[in-house]
Amino acid sequence: MKTKEIYKLLAVAFLCGSVLITSSCKEEESSDSIKTQYDEAYFLENLTFILNEEGTGYEANGTGKLLDCEHVIIPSEYNSLPVIGVDGFAHSPKLKTIDIPDSVTYLGISAFASCSALKEITIPGSITWLTHDVFKNCKALETVNLQEGLESIFDDAFYGCSSLKSVVIPETVTYIQGSVFQGCSSLETIVLPKGVYNLDDYIFEGCSSLKNITINSSSITIGKYGFYGCSSLEKFAFTPSTKTISAFIFSGCTSLKEVIIPETVTKIGYDAFASCTSLETIYFEGSEEKWNKISIDTTNGSNGCLFEANVIFNYVRP
Repeated sequence: MKTKEIYKLLAVAFLCGSVLITSSCKEEESSDSIKTQYDEAYFLENLTFILNEEGTGYEANGTGKLLDCEHVIIPSEYNSLPVIGVDGFAHSPKLKTIDIPDSVTYLGISAFASCSALKEITIPGSITWLTHDVFKNCKALETVNLQEGLESIFDDAFYGCSSLKSVVIPETVTYIQGSVFQGCSSLETIVLPKGVYNLDDYIFEGCSSLKNITINSSSITIGKYGFYGCSSLEKFAFTPSTKTISAFIFSGCTSLKEVIIPETVTKIGYDAFASCTSLETIYFEGSEEKWNKISIDTTNGSNGCLFEANVIFNYVRP
């Protein structure tokens, strides 16, 4: 094989430990046998490039065979065409890092799901949406770098990433679907951009370490079970135009001490404040008369903690 052709095949680097050995590599010590790791048969067996229907670009697919690889570098082009997609790395138990070039515009559904050793990922701005389950149950994932250009994050994208501590979502994001951060039990801080107006159900359920939430939007709707089980959350302020406080939204938030509620609220759903045993103060931005007109679901003793808290009326935010 000519040197030029070999370099073309090495565009993707499989750095499997220090000796570059995978489960399909022959365990021989000679330099000649090690070089056979890079021949065309090995390359095609372990990484597949799939040409799209338009014939304009390739998807780099791990095909589930890169079980011994710790570091993967995706090339920006293959066969003189751009590599525009990445998929097929789910359940790679040793994968720690993966470099994704700016040519890539999408990651496949569950592309890196259950990569139990993956610690850090940078999503280039060329990717405008994160698919369902893309990093689901990547339990070692600590750092996620999301770049400007990302617009949507779909359900369960980071579900069960129990080592993830903080996420800054770029200002270009306008849509975040349900359960995106569900079960991220180490997540302490989240910053939401001003373009996000809706958070679907279960968005932060089980984020037991979550303490700081920054909402930059002037108006945001949060679905059911939004902060269910966020036992470290101490305070929260609803955006000024909020109309409904969804069912179970703060259920199990045992450290929640204070909540700011705007005068626009007309309904508080079932068990919205269930087991909020530390709740002390409700800052209501309307009059006592408006507070008394709010429809509060009290079925089977629902929202009992709400009635035990001190309500301050006509509150003005600093």
